[in-house]
Amino acid sequence: MSESNPRWNGIVNWLLLLSLTTTLLMEDLTFVEFSYFYTLVAVFNFVVNMNSMLLGAMAFFELIVVVQLLFAPAIQYAFFQGSEVSNLFYINMMVTEREYFGFAVYAILMLRILLWVGKDRLSTPIRIRGHEMRLKRFSLFLIASGLLGSIAFAILSLNTMSFVRVLVINLIPTGLLFLHIIQIQKGTSRFVLLSKPGIIFLLWFSISALGNAMFGQLLMWFLLFVLGSFEFRPQSLARRIVFIACGFICVLALQASKQTYRGELHLGRNSGLSTFYDALVQGGRTLTDESSMRFFQVNAHMRLNQGRILSHVIEKCDREGIRENGKRLGTNILASVVPRIIWKDKPMAGGDVNIQKYTSVNLNSNTSMNISPLGDFYIDFGPFWAIIFSGVFGFLIRSLMRSLMQLYENDDRWLPFIPFLLSGVLVIETDFLSVLNFTVKSMLFLSFCLWIHRLLGGLRHRDAYENSECH
Repeated sequence: MSESNPRWNGIVNWLLLLSLTTTLLMEDLTFVEFSYFYTLVAVFNFVVNMNSMLLGAMAFFELIVVVQLLFAPAIQYAFFQGSEVSNLFYINMMVTEREYFGFAVYAILMLRILLWVGKDRLSTPIRIRGHEMRLKRFSLFLIASGLLGSIAFAILSLNTMSFVRVLVINLIPTGLLFLHIIQIQKGTSRFVLLSKPGIIFLLWFSISALGNAMFGQLLMWFLLFVLGSFEFRPQSLARRIVFIACGFICVLALQASKQTYRGELHLGRNSGLSTFYDALVQGGRTLTDESSMRFFQVNAHMRLNQGRILSHVIEKCDREGIRENGKRLGTNILASVVPRIIWKDKPMAGGDVNIQKYTSVNLNSNTSMNISPLGDFYIDFGPFWAIIFSGVFGFLIRSLMRSLMQLYENDDRWLPFIPFLLSGVLVIETDFLSVLNFTVKSMLFLSFCLWIHRLLGGLRHRDAYENSECH
């Protein structure tokens, strides 16, 4: 079902290496121009791979890495660095253009090469024909488990298990998403990409986003909704390009309105569609007013430019000679597998501690930035080995994709869990511990769900057998 050509990614590798060589040899070209070119390639690579859920997810991960760590910093260096606006909002990059790109470009290229390395087994189409009823029953089991688990957490008020609570709640949209996929893959028209479960799925995250004014999960799960739909109802290249354009407009509208919406909630207005509509209208006016538009540009750029955080890490580590010499990596691996009940002072996953310790950035209370895995590796090993470990990180992401494919081939009930796991991995505003923590705990949790389903299935078959013996 995927139209991805396994040779395409090899062509991209050579194209980027040729572009980098040209940039280094020609005096008129800089890493800024290379970053613009790489961004265009990453966008096209995502469009090419959108008809495959796994390859599309990998291409999207590369795209957000490139946009946040190369494209946005390139915009900063070209238009904002050292300006009055940058000084006013404290959004300057903390190292020179050559210092920053001299690390980030090579780290991201190494990540890309090992992310896409090897024979492209992941382009094999995912098929569920003949297994619809089995997966439909399993999807209903996930929805029921998520609802019962959510009610149990609400009744017992288990605030100390917030991570497990999130995993339990996410079983509901996971089941809805696959009920949607099962339904649309029976259709005959490529335009039929909506279903009743799909509409409920979208409403679930829309209501959640309006309630807490945090739109990141809505966008992530909508992406997984689209990739899952396109896997089973492939779209033409033109339709994929139209979707990307519409998606960009939606993200722009959200960015223009979300600050106003959050401000309305802080002032006491009720969360909901009417309040958001008012914020959207006001955000639209922002884009037509010159002074407001300038503030919007700065705010959007500041939120997009994850490279600013990385530049703080580079500057502080080099200035203070900070090198953890692998201690963070070892601690992160242990922290992902050892429960807190055993390890009382286990490090917390999240960005606040990292930002305070390794940067001089002041984050707002509702901002979720972190040092990124590349920053994590820089703190641990310095620039050279951080580049190597960035490649290892890309290889681990690909290995996770291949493992999910292998698990699905052994037991098709793992298929609904693929979007579940991808939702916590396809981010760069995080650290290595958060990625490991989410992956390990999610795998254990999902394996437990499968074990419960097998147990219930075994009990049902045993009861049916005993009833037949009685008769």
